[in-house]
Amino acid sequence: MEHFLRRYGKELGKPDPKINPLTLEYLMQYNWPGNVRELENVIQRAKLLAAGGLIHPEHLPKEIVEDKSTFPRAQSLPELEKEARDTAARLAIYHALEKTEWNVRESARLLGIPEKTLYDKCARLGIKIKQRSL
Repeated sequence: MEHFLRRYGKELGKPDPKINPLTLEYLMQYNWPGNVRELENVIQRAKLLAAGGLIHPEHLPKEIVEDKSTFPRAQSLPELEKEARDTAARLAIYHALEKTEWNVRESARLLGIPEKTLYDKCARLGIKIKQRSL
């Protein structure tokens, strides 16, 4: 998510926007049937609509905000922050894996991390990849 925020900030010549905590909760709870591409489109749209630089729920598509399964649950700020970091990491890893056709070595290079670190992160985040035999 942060990757897309920075990317579209640069493309639009605007500073990196911030996400309102309630908005972040909606984004984290949404099912994302379109996976990374849908998230990317939502972030790009929200960035365009957030003239003040702070993305609010009204900048999100109505299907995300009106989906009852995404209604925010009570959570502490540290829990929200950890979940947001994990979601962003998971999406960045999926994006890299998709871009490299699930080539782990290339994905790790693209992400700027050692291959073993990528395997460890995938295991921690519940991303199923097969480790290549050496």
